[in-house]
Amino acid sequence: MLVSRGLITPDQLEFALTEQNATGRPLGEIIVARGFAAAPTIAQALATQHGGLLKTEYGFATGWGGAPGASAPAVEHDAMNQSEVTLRASLEEHKAALAAWQQAHADLQAELAARKASIDQLEAGARSLEAARVDLERALAAEVERGAALRAELDGAGASESVRSELEQRLASAEADSRQRLDAAQEEFASARAELETRLAQAHERVASLEGELAAREATLEAAATERVESATTDLERRLAEAHAHAAALEAELARRDAEGDAASQERIAAAELEQRLAEAHERAAALEAQLAERDAVSQERLDGARSEFEAARAELEQRLAEAQERVVSLEAELAGRETAVEAEVPDGRWDAADAHLLFFLGTDGYELVERAGPPPPAGSSVDGRVVLRIAAGPVPGNALPCAYLLD
Repeated sequence: MLVSRGLITPDQLEFALTEQNATGRPLGEIIVARGFAAAPTIAQALATQHGGLLKTEYGFATGWGGAPGASAPAVEHDAMNQSEVTLRASLEEHKAALAAWQQAHADLQAELAARKASIDQLEAGARSLEAARVDLERALAAEVERGAALRAELDGAGASESVRSELEQRLASAEADSRQRLDAAQEEFASARAELETRLAQAHERVASLEGELAAREATLEAAATERVESATTDLERRLAEAHAHAAALEAELARRDAEGDAASQERIAAAELEQRLAEAHERAAALEAQLAERDAVSQERLDGARSEFEAARAELEQRLAEAQERVVSLEAELAGRETAVEAEVPDGRWDAADAHLLFFLGTDGYELVERAGPPPPAGSSVDGRVVLRIAAGPVPGNALPCAYLLD
């Protein structure tokens, strides 16, 4: 009967019969459980077999009547399933939106991993600075020991002018080499600090960009979720209005038939079935709204977690920047102290009897080194409009002449 009316296919009937032979369950129960046909359709089929009004486990039914090939039941079946098909399509749309959000969240996690890799690079740079500082300390210690040994040789040389002159030249060469290495180390530290500051600034900019992108995605997700909820609500309200209109039409028809006294009981059964369908539609709408609310809550929770991760990464970057700056300040203070210590080791009046001296200053085309006769000018005096900053060994290895470092 169901196959002849186009309500199930022959393959579905064959499958249901096979399962009935294996399990002994009623055929109608199997067809409903497999989703081949709705429960009211089975009730109508049973009532048709019974020959009239029948109360079944699927509700009251009066039977179809008429020729088996009538098309009215098929139309009724399509109308019954249309609501379910539309609801399933809406759920699929929400699943697709959730998958898109999950992909966006995965992209944010990948970006966070890249930020962590950048932080690791900054840490490697800091470790390189620390290693350079250790090497510099070792080199300075070696130079101090070397200077002490040379001075000890100078003190023990007695009155031999040749030995004293040779040792003085060696001492001047060692001091010049130490000064050159100190200057090179200071430039290296300055360059490393500038690079760290640049990278950390770029990291801050990227964090700000990610925060903006996250805020934009949150706004977009909230707008899309609101739009979907409003659309689903509007669609459900429209369906309910149509169902109420249909129910009102049926009630009017029932009233007319009651007045005419024609098949009143059958129309009341149809109205009861319609009310049952309306109740099921309300339940489906409530379940869909609850599911949407749950997914919105999960999405908000994941967005809050991503924002917390961004805040933690930014705080960590700021802390490491502060530590790097403290290290640079400490190294600069240490270099200044060592420069003062090296200068203090040079005896006063050492170059008062020098036959010539060097002037080191910043010219128009770069730094210049000029040799002049006589001892060097004292520190704090003025030479060619420039102030003598300090007197020390010359920057050229092997040249024992004293050098006056000038400042504009």
